[in-house]
Amino acid sequence: KEYYPVSPMQKRLYFLYRMNPQNTFYNIPLTMVSEEKIAREKLEAIFKKLILRHESLRTSFIVKGDEPVQKIQRLQRHDEVTFSAVYHEAVEEETRGIINRFSQPFDLSRAPLVRAGLVKITGKYILMVDMHHIISDGTSQTILTRDFFSLYKGEELKPLKPLKLQYKDFSCWQNRLFESGTIKAQEDYWLEMYRDVQTIPRLDLPADFKRPKVFTFKGDRYDFLLEREDAVKFKALGSDNNGTLYMNILAALNTLFYKYTGQRDIIIGSGIAGRFHIDLQQIVGMFVNTLAMRNYPEGEKTYDSLLEEVITRSVKAFENQDIQFEELVEKLEVERD
Repeated sequence: KEYYPVSPMQKRLYFLYRMNPQNTFYNIPLTMVSEEKIAREKLEAIFKKLILRHESLRTSFIVKGDEPVQKIQRLQRHDEVTFSAVYHEAVEEETRGIINRFSQPFDLSRAPLVRAGLVKITGKYILMVDMHHIISDGTSQTILTRDFFSLYKGEELKPLKPLKLQYKDFSCWQNRLFESGTIKAQEDYWLEMYRDVQTIPRLDLPADFKRPKVFTFKGDRYDFLLEREDAVKFKALGSDNNGTLYMNILAALNTLFYKYTGQRDIIIGSGIAGRFHIDLQQIVGMFVNTLAMRNYPEGEKTYDSLLEEVITRSVKAFENQDIQFEELVEKLEVERD
C-alpha cells in the first residue's frame, strides 16, 4: 500500500515528536568497540542490506487527514538503498565529544531513521549507531547487532533466514484487534482494576526538592551490583513461588515504596517487550508497552504473601498486555499531569 496505519506505540511517539521535533530524547544510540579493522565501505554495504531486510529502517511518517501513518520505501535490492556513514579519525581524548555530537534530531518524514558512524583511533574502531524510538526498541538493538555481525562475518557462513513478517503486519493486526472489538475482554480487565478512577493514588515520595511545575527530562540513574550469592537467592525466591526474578523485584520495589510512604495502594509503570508471538522475535520495530501494575503492600502482610499476590497479578497483566497504555488512559479519562 501507499501507506499503513501506525501502531498505538508509534502514535504516542509521533505525538511527542510533534511537540518538540528538535529533541533527541527518543533517540536510541548504540556504540560498539572493535579492535579489528572496520572498513567504511563494508559498513555502509552491510547497513544497506539491513535496511532492505528490516522495513522499519526504511519507514517514514506523515499525516493523512488527522492521523499519522507510516510509509515504507519500496526497494528490491540493497544497492537501491541510499545510505552513507559518518567517518572520523581521532585521538582518544576526542572520542567522547564525537560520540555525544553524533546523536542528532531525526526528521520523521524522511527515511531511513537510522544513522551510522565510524571513529578510528589508535588500535581500535568505534562503531556508532543511532535510531529513533518510533522504529526501534531495546530488543531491536539486539536483533540489529546480531544481524550486523552475521553479515560482517559473511552470509555464506550462516545465512540470515528470511523474515515471515514485518512491522506493518503487526501494526495492521493490532489495529484490527481494536476495530473488531476482539480485545474487549482485555479492556474490561484493566477498566475493572481502575474502576475507582477518581481515587487512583499518586506515590508521595519524600523528595528533597519540590516537584517542578513544568515537566523536564532532567534526571539521573544509579547503578549497583547485586552480589552473586544474593542474586541467586533472590532469583530462587521467585521461582520457588512459581514466579520470576522480575516479579520478585516488583514485590521488593512495592515494599520499598511502602516503607518510604506508608501508602498501601501503589501503581508502578512497567515496560513489557510486547513480542508475544514467535514470529515477532526477529522483527525490528517499536513493540514496547507500559503496564500499570497495581499492588497493595501492607505492614500486616508477610513478604511471601505479598510476593504471591504480585505473581498472580503479574500473570494476569501479561495475559492482558495487548491493551496499550494510551488506550487505557483515554478510556479512563484520567486527568493528565
